[in-house]
Amino acid sequence: MQAQHRLAGAEHRRQRLLAAVQHFATSYAQVPLIVTCRQRPYREGEHYRLPLPAVELAPLSRPAVGQFLQRWHDELTWAGLYQPAAAATAQRRLLGALDDPEREELREMAGTPLLLTMMARVNYERGLPESRAALYEEFVRKLLWEWERTKLDDQGQPTGLEILLHQAGVSTVSLERALNKLAYTVHGAEGQRSVVDIRRATIREALEEIHTGDDATKAAWAVGVLKLMDDRSGLIYAVEQNRLYRFSHRTFQEYLAARWLATGDFVDNFRQKLDQEQWQEAIFLALGCQVSVLGRYEDALEVIDELLPAAPNSRTDWRRVLVLGEAYTRLLGPQRAREVKKDKLRERVMTDVPARLTAAMHAAGLPARQRLQAGLLLDALGIEPPGLDDFVAAPGWSFAIGRYPVTNKQYRRFMEAGGYAAQNEQKWWSEQGRTEKRRSGWTKPRYWDESRFNHDSQPVVGVSWYEANAYCAWLTEHLRGQGLISGGQAVRLPTQAEWEQAARSTDGRAYPWGNQPPSGDLCNFNNIVGGTTPVGQYPQGASPYGLLDMAGNVFEWCENLYEGQSNARVIRGGAYNMDASWVGCASRYRYHQDHRSANFGFRVVRP
Repeated sequence: MQAQHRLAGAEHRRQRLLAAVQHFATSYAQVPLIVTCRQRPYREGEHYRLPLPAVELAPLSRPAVGQFLQRWHDELTWAGLYQPAAAATAQRRLLGALDDPEREELREMAGTPLLLTMMARVNYERGLPESRAALYEEFVRKLLWEWERTKLDDQGQPTGLEILLHQAGVSTVSLERALNKLAYTVHGAEGQRSVVDIRRATIREALEEIHTGDDATKAAWAVGVLKLMDDRSGLIYAVEQNRLYRFSHRTFQEYLAARWLATGDFVDNFRQKLDQEQWQEAIFLALGCQVSVLGRYEDALEVIDELLPAAPNSRTDWRRVLVLGEAYTRLLGPQRAREVKKDKLRERVMTDVPARLTAAMHAAGLPARQRLQAGLLLDALGIEPPGLDDFVAAPGWSFAIGRYPVTNKQYRRFMEAGGYAAQNEQKWWSEQGRTEKRRSGWTKPRYWDESRFNHDSQPVVGVSWYEANAYCAWLTEHLRGQGLISGGQAVRLPTQAEWEQAARSTDGRAYPWGNQPPSGDLCNFNNIVGGTTPVGQYPQGASPYGLLDMAGNVFEWCENLYEGQSNARVIRGGAYNMDASWVGCASRYRYHQDHRSANFGFRVVRP
């Protein structure tokens, strides 16, 4: 009886509010007035109609999102609900998350004022979780259980939905499980990731399953629950005169489906869906739910252990390697995996995932972008190319040359040692290099902060010839300090003759690997991935002495001036964005020594 009175009271307050708005609009017709309401109830509910023109708002643009958040935080600060400093910090934090290129789904959701407001509330209270699964868990719970309470200014009291559940003796957990199962059942039904239209009868049946009454009571109760969720929760809404329903955003459909995927006979659930493209996002969310929401690290490891191919040899196998490898890398990683007490399970996964990703990175015939994906996952796991700091020598050579072009990881050591600091200029920079460094304000490589180029295992790019030489001077000092070279020896850039000798080996070959024309299996060229690749990604393109990336990926500075030029240095090897004519052993070009291009790197030699 008390619950019925509370529901009746809420409806009474709504009618009084509508009457007040109507009276104001009639009595003060010259006063500008804006009233907002959700689209569907206003269109379809006669009792919502007001004597005002009606328009539907377009999604908020990015500038509008910024203005919305500014005014929202200002208002709550003025009302004394937020502290000024905390509100300013929270606003900057949320805008940063919305501008993060890795969080595209947040920008899309921010176009809806309701979802943007929800983000702002979660963000102010505790910050947006980095884990998408943990973030969506917050969103779903807030939409389902807290949004109506907040709107009614009824803190601490049951919502209408909770009242209906209590009347039927149904727990909140049972309702969430029913919604999870519903989302799992309908997701991917159209062969894509889009939000699926769900028949009213389908939702009613899902709700009736958790009610223990007779058929008529179940049906009436399910209708009431559905109406409340549609009107007040923001999680599900009706279309086509209540004949069809949809989740308010694709993300919520995916996450609820992921919740179901992650529980029960979860390994079998994953096995059924893993190879279906439209389930990939839900797969990541389900593993994220196990890790970041449920704290069941061992469950996620068990899924990976059971489903990771032992000897991948098909397109489906390689896709599994990449999906599960990315899930392990982004969601778990070695740090969390080490917390799992099942020793054999833990060790298998920690060994097998890097091994399979390495096989994928090296797999000839696998699309270049998938090989790159595998290489960057290995990079994220902190696995560096084998023999990263090796120098390679061969009979007849008067020098030893770096196995790879210098990587970001190697160049970072120079920077952390104060490579760009003014106090070190005299030690490591030439006079011309110091002048150019000061004039241009160099403090780091030109593309150091661009994600396309700045992973540890990618070659450093955006360095001038002067910077390459400063690195050589620092490395000389460093190796002397370790006793690896004598005081009379020095690290330097190769001459073009040395570079070509190393690339051609002894038989005068056209390319480091032989005379076979370049292809996507042998080197990174012709813009096939739109950027650099981790060094060593193309072992099929190695020279007979094990030198990697002598063709493609990045041009490499040489010591020599170009013939007839006073300030242009030789570059060799071609680059990721050059065609086949640039990647041969004999190909060369020139650039001014202060040039800092996204396709310029270098390799070093020592005596």
